[in-house]
Amino acid sequence: MAFLAADVPERPPFSALSAALLFAITDAVKTGSSLALQFTKRFTAGVPLAVRKLAAAHGIALEHADRGAIAPAESRALYVALTAFTAAARARLRSLTEREQLSPERVCYLVHHGVWALDEVDALLVAAPYPALVLGAVPPAEQRILSQVALVTMLRDEPHGWLRPRADWLRVLPKLKPTGSGFECGARWPH
Repeated sequence: MAFLAADVPERPPFSALSAALLFAITDAVKTGSSLALQFTKRFTAGVPLAVRKLAAAHGIALEHADRGAIAPAESRALYVALTAFTAAARARLRSLTEREQLSPERVCYLVHHGVWALDEVDALLVAAPYPALVLGAVPPAEQRILSQVALVTMLRDEPHGWLRPRADWLRVLPKLKPTGSGFECGARWPH
C-alpha cells in the first residue's frame, strides 16, 4: 500500500497521516499479516519525517526508522496511541495485555472496524469486571455468563453516566411479576 498524507487546514495536524496509518495497521490486523510497516525509498529515505514526528509526539521511538521500517511492537504502540483511549482505559488495556488476557490489536481493531464505538470500549475497559470476556474471542460456554455479567455491570455502574439512560430497564426487571398472560410491571417504565 502506498500513501502520501498532507495536513488539511480544517483538521488538526497529522489527521490525514493518522488516518492513513490506522487504515494500514487495521488492514494488517484484518488480514492476519505482520504489523511491521516497511517504507520504500521511492519518495524518501527511511520512515517519512511526518511519521517520525507523529510517533515521537506519542512517545514512541522508531528504532529502525533509518532503514524505512517500523517494527511490530512499535506499530502496535502506534495503533493503541492513535486509537485515543482515555488514560484509565489505556492503563487497563496494558494490564490485561501484560497478563495475556487481551490483545491490544484486537481491541483497537474492534473500534476501527466499527464493531464497538470508542466510548463503549473505553467504558468496558474501565468499568467492566471482565472486559477480556467481552472484547476477547468468543468465550467458552461456561464463561459466557461472566461475559454477560460484565456487560450488565458496565451498563449499571459505568462512571461516566452516558450509558445510564440505556440501562434504565435494569431497574424494572426485579419488579416484573408473572401473570396468566405474561408479566405485570410493578414500576413505571422509564422514559
